[in-house]
Amino acid sequence: MRARPTRYPHYLATDDGDVYSTHSGGFRKLSPSRHPRTGHLRVRVFEDHLPRRKNGRCYSDVGVHVLVCEAFHGPRPPGALVRHYPDPDPANNRPDNLAWGTDAENAADRTEHADLAAGQESLAFSPDEPLPGAQTDPRFGF
Repeated sequence: MRARPTRYPHYLATDDGDVYSTHSGGFRKLSPSRHPRTGHLRVRVFEDHLPRRKNGRCYSDVGVHVLVCEAFHGPRPPGALVRHYPDPDPANNRPDNLAWGTDAENAADRTEHADLAAGQESLAFSPDEPLPGAQTDPRFGF
């Protein structure tokens, strides 16, 4: 595992797509939360240079994909977004799956991934058919 510093002192991003804190002099892996709408993983970073919240703490929730991309591919170019490519899974934050890109490239990625998913429709089951091996219960209409 290789670790590189992030723009936040006391935080490292690894080539496994994880973020670690060195605040206490140790090397502690942070447990990310998942953004409810996008599915991207994010971690809370605490630093004195961040604006104070109502509770007096200085923190920010930052996307793991952003921290890893910055650590391994350099600072974000103006107007750039993080692309998850070739694997569209927002939880795959390995540097080889992340790159800086434009909004148009992200849109093209979404279209390509949607086309790949649409090609798998033949594997889907009809909503009117029970899943193979599923228990049926006439009381509930299935």
